[in-house]
Amino acid sequence: MRIQHAGDLTWGDGKNGKGNPEQVSLQTLLESSSRTFAFVLPKLPSPLDDLLAAAYLQARVVDEIEDNREIHWEHKRNRMNEVIGAMRSNDAELVKSIQRTFVGIEPTKPGYIPLLNNLDVVHEELRIHPKKIRDIIERYSLEMADGLSDPKIQRIRTLEDHHRYCHYAAG
Repeated sequence: MRIQHAGDLTWGDGKNGKGNPEQVSLQTLLESSSRTFAFVLPKLPSPLDDLLAAAYLQARVVDEIEDNREIHWEHKRNRMNEVIGAMRSNDAELVKSIQRTFVGIEPTKPGYIPLLNNLDVVHEELRIHPKKIRDIIERYSLEMADGLSDPKIQRIRTLEDHHRYCHYAAG
């Protein structure tokens, strides 16, 4: 299934924000991306729940880029950095342009389609938090991208190699 524009999604409750009934919620994106995080994160106090949901969803996109065989390995690092940079910016149009680059790419799991079609929802949540918090999310997202795009990390031969890979892929 190739990514389509998000016309056929079940719309969320606007929990992440803006009260717009036409906008997908962070919870909807979590539910389509990770049952575990969708179950656990809403139990945290606000605003920590939405902040961690947005940080997780950004990491999910970075990991999808790494996992996706339709994105050539030579372009993966740049794609990861583009997503992280766009999410860090205050430029909603940049986020939408990055979002459009996923149209036509088959994700590794159909449940990721809503996320890849709604990066702007994640961006809206991330940008309302203080710079210090956004800096921390960016630092660890870049560390994740660096590790996942390193061919040496991809060569898993030992248990130690597996632990190193999991550090970058799972945090």
